[in-house]
Amino acid sequence: IYPNLIYKTFSGSVKNQKHRLVFVMAQPVTDIRERNEIQAKLVSLFKGDSHCTNLNRIFYGGNCQYFYNPLVCTDIERIKKIKDSP
Repeated sequence: IYPNLIYKTFSGSVKNQKHRLVFVMAQPVTDIRERNEIQAKLVSLFKGDSHCTNLNRIFYGGNCQYFYNPLVCTDIERIKKIKDSP
């Protein structure tokens, strides 16, 4: 599973690097339970910040892009197959 975009956050620093990963899904996600499952698995897989998963959160862009791939869409079923971390 590959993100479409990885960028540095404004609050990151050399000593405390912070990045955001953006994923484009191959299908729309309309069910809140499915959305929560997808996000939890991606946070677990990429060792993300589990405190930044609420639905009403707004993420602002950054000023340094590390990776951009507009050609890949992530299949939801592939994410669901990710094993939960212990």
